[in-house]
Amino acid sequence: MLVNLWAGWCHPCVKELPLLQAAESRQELSVVGVSKDVRRSTATSRLKAAAITYPNWMDPDGAYLRGLDGLVPAFAIPSSLLVVDGMVVATHVGPFANADDLAGFRRYVASS
Repeated sequence: MLVNLWAGWCHPCVKELPLLQAAESRQELSVVGVSKDVRRSTATSRLKAAAITYPNWMDPDGAYLRGLDGLVPAFAIPSSLLVVDGMVVATHVGPFANADDLAGFRRYVASS
């Protein structure tokens, strides 16, 4: 599972949403989003505009993100975590540039 930390006001975050949706749609990865937006309407409008169907949760006070201290910097969005059998096995700070960039996570899952 890929857990993607993002926000609707973050341009790189919004830009990578369709890339994550494509991977989810092709069943290459299960994706879950965690939005740092304070206003649910901001996140919802970005998700709707990008036709995102994978689950997303809100983290408006950043408590979830702060709980990942040591795995990703507290204010680093977008960031993604690869979770296998309930354990974070890889992290990616910053946006995925393209499908090849995201493929590194898929290869990690395949070799695990």
